[in-house]
Amino acid sequence: NNFLPAYIQPFPSDWPPYDVEFLKRKGAFTLPSDELRNALIDSYISWVHSSCPVIELHELLSQVLHCDGSKGRVSLMVLYAVMFSAVAFVPFKFLRRAGYAVRQSARELFYFRVKLLYDFRYEEDRIRTIQALLLVSYWQDKHDALQNHWYWVALANAIGRTISLHRDPGEQLSPQAAGLRRRLGWTCFARDRVLSIGLRQTPSILLKQFTLRPLEVSDFNIQPFSSEILETFGQSKLLIDQSSQIALAEMYIAQIQLAVILDQVFDEQYTTQILRPCATNELTTALIERDYDNAIEKHVSTLQNWLSQLPESCQYRPTPTPFLKTVDKIVLLHRAFLNMFYHTVHLALFQPQLHKKEVSEAALHQVRLSSVMITRVVEELQNHGALRFLQSAAVSMLVRAAVSHLYEYSMMSEAQRDHSLRRFLDCVSYVTQLKDIHMYAGFSSSFLCYSAGKLGISSQLLADSLSFDYGIWEDVHTPERFFKRPTTERSATSSHKVDPQAQQSSENGQNTSLATASPINMFDGSSGAHPIDEETIMENFDRNTNTIYSQVLPSQSGRWFNDIETCSDPTYLASLDAWFRDCFESLIQED
Repeated sequence: NNFLPAYIQPFPSDWPPYDVEFLKRKGAFTLPSDELRNALIDSYISWVHSSCPVIELHELLSQVLHCDGSKGRVSLMVLYAVMFSAVAFVPFKFLRRAGYAVRQSARELFYFRVKLLYDFRYEEDRIRTIQALLLVSYWQDKHDALQNHWYWVALANAIGRTISLHRDPGEQLSPQAAGLRRRLGWTCFARDRVLSIGLRQTPSILLKQFTLRPLEVSDFNIQPFSSEILETFGQSKLLIDQSSQIALAEMYIAQIQLAVILDQVFDEQYTTQILRPCATNELTTALIERDYDNAIEKHVSTLQNWLSQLPESCQYRPTPTPFLKTVDKIVLLHRAFLNMFYHTVHLALFQPQLHKKEVSEAALHQVRLSSVMITRVVEELQNHGALRFLQSAAVSMLVRAAVSHLYEYSMMSEAQRDHSLRRFLDCVSYVTQLKDIHMYAGFSSSFLCYSAGKLGISSQLLADSLSFDYGIWEDVHTPERFFKRPTTERSATSSHKVDPQAQQSSENGQNTSLATASPINMFDGSSGAHPIDEETIMENFDRNTNTIYSQVLPSQSGRWFNDIETCSDPTYLASLDAWFRDCFESLIQED
């Protein structure tokens, strides 16, 4: 143990020497440089902790800062898990200085070290073990991996039950310890539900077994940090902004409430079904929609009540500010994710209606509204440079929205398909961009392109049918045009007409069409906390239909599809086909 820093908890004294030597050879005890460690912890604070608040920040930061061990010792497994979860978001310059050529190699290394320490039973404290498992649940390298997101959350829940983490501790513990337990218990539940909707797996945690009281802001132990901590870990300024910390805690509480509503939807709208009983090397069970819609109105009412009671700090609204401070970007990101989750619950509720022979207009409208809003929210995140900071669950939400766009495309006439196809390409673009951050996004992108191909959308169709004129979105997607003279020739197929006077104004840095028509500004800046008018957003989103795909060269959008059209791996294609059949069963039956 003398080769570990003083602030690191020693490994068990009963470990045989050959185990210690093996772990040393595997690098399990090789900590990163202080620069990389601190940068990773900074990124964890900014982009991970508020969506997975399982760490007591005051304790962790004090222990790391006082490397002599005077403030206690941190679990090496927990520290690796914290750093693993942050690798996806840390500026790459820190990874490059540490010798990593690509981000994913760093993620794999930190994941491997957490797994090694878990397998060798380094940590005996079950709270710390659960903390590490919940953080490592952000790992998934492929669709049918055995040890995927859901596996680690289920394992954390199983260990949590052995210490009654699902029961309220009452007054037996200090407020800080009780708050941490409640956060851990509810995070197990929320992660389980969010992953179930993405992986279509049966939830492993029963809500009726929970006797935990609902989370409160007081459970988050929001207190001032010492000047030493702020000096070392204050890059994002979040630690000194208690109002933002409180807002983020309120958003997480609202997310838990949505997870409870989603649980009710699962109970009444879905059932578990074995899809491929003979297969043993892939997922063979999935949540399948029931032919049962008597409870839809009740769930819609519950969602409306949730929305009406949402605190002002949690209400999503577009921001016209072109450049956001890091703290404001963090708050915007979590508001956006909460809004995406809300609309994903709506999709889980109404998408089963699409499989019926006669689909109601109300169901079609709600599916279209929710899928458009998810796409629109991610559009704004990209405009603010925050897309890459989305957590992995957002990939599943984007896939659900994209599937809805494909359904809409398949059910519409030729003349009405353009909007759906363009929105679908938006989603493909977003998911494709996220695959460098979340490995699972790569398979999701392939699935979307494969599904489009099966439904008759080819790379040639894209090249022949899509207009690549920017229209009013030109300033949003190509800010560099302010620094050079715009081209005068425009696409002959474009339906947008550019006012010469407005174009001249844009050359001077004052584009009037953007100020009056861009969806970025489609709200009253004086409206304060009033929720945005989603119907207006959707209407304008369709009218101003040239969105993110316009910034992608035709050859690049075609490459998404060409990669699948030329794929020759039978196992990979079989996995894609199975997922396609699960999602588009009714369309296949119609064919």
